[in-house]
Amino acid sequence: MAKALEHTHRGWLYQRDDRQADLNVRVFLEQDVATVGVRISKTPLHDRWYQQGFSQIPRRVHVDCKSTMW
Repeated sequence: MAKALEHTHRGWLYQRDDRQADLNVRVFLEQDVATVGVRISKTPLHDRWYQQGFSQIPRRVHVDCKSTMW
C-alpha cells in the first residue's frame, strides 16, 4: 500500500518510523469494511503541548473528568 501511495502522490515517501512522517495514513480492514485515518501532524495527540498539563492533575481523577477541567 505504501508503494501505491508513493506512486500516485508524487513527493510522498514512506517512513518506517511514524515520528519522522509529516502525514500519517492508516488503513484498518475488518471483513469487507475499510476505515482510513489520517494524522496531519508529527506529534501524536497525547504528546501535544496542551496535553502536558494533565500530568499535574491527580491520577485518581477519571480521564473524561480531566478533559472537562481544561
